[in-house]
Amino acid sequence: MASALGGIWCSASLLHLPKRDAPHVLAEMRRIVRPGGPLFLVMQEGDGEAWEHGAYGAPVERFFARYRGSEIEALLNTAGFRVRERLTGAAGTRRWLNLLAT
Repeated sequence: MASALGGIWCSASLLHLPKRDAPHVLAEMRRIVRPGGPLFLVMQEGDGEAWEHGAYGAPVERFFARYRGSEIEALLNTAGFRVRERLTGAAGTRRWLNLLAT
């Protein structure tokens, strides 16, 4: 099957999946994006994964998986992406990883 997407924007989405699922999801992203197509990925920086109650003031439990830069870069490399840029930033008490990969 031919690659269907010119690029992928995945901002604060993958962090809601268990880490065990990340390799498969990233491999599927690589499969559906055209050769050399960009992936822009935004993840919360940190360690571990867990259900959290009251995150962002919501009265429900939400799942979060947080990554260190080297950890997510290794997953991207395994999936066939190469990180071209990595920026970190903060919003309130959260730190974010912004990665551009092709």
